[in-house]
Amino acid sequence: MHKGKTVPQSFTSIRGMELEQMVIHPEFQQNGFGTLLGKRGLEIAEEEKCPIFVIATPMGERLYEKLGFRKIGDVEAHDGKAECRLAVQEWEPTLSN
Repeated sequence: MHKGKTVPQSFTSIRGMELEQMVIHPEFQQNGFGTLLGKRGLEIAEEEKCPIFVIATPMGERLYEKLGFRKIGDVEAHDGKAECRLAVQEWEPTLSN
């Protein structure tokens, strides 16, 4: 939860894009590939003037913050054996033009 609010896992009522399943093989992490892929997604969203939402792992959360996303909440994931907190983050396009 973020500031006492739980963010729903479905964004069907919000106009936007969801950046989903961006994974870099461990041998290639920390080489800028995630940043490069994320920036390309932001370029597409900027062209469409469309916000992007991500549900990020703790490692991904730092990357998205560097790309300009802001945290809007948390969700908890459960698989029957373990649970973890995932950050819900949003990026908004510039409104000029």
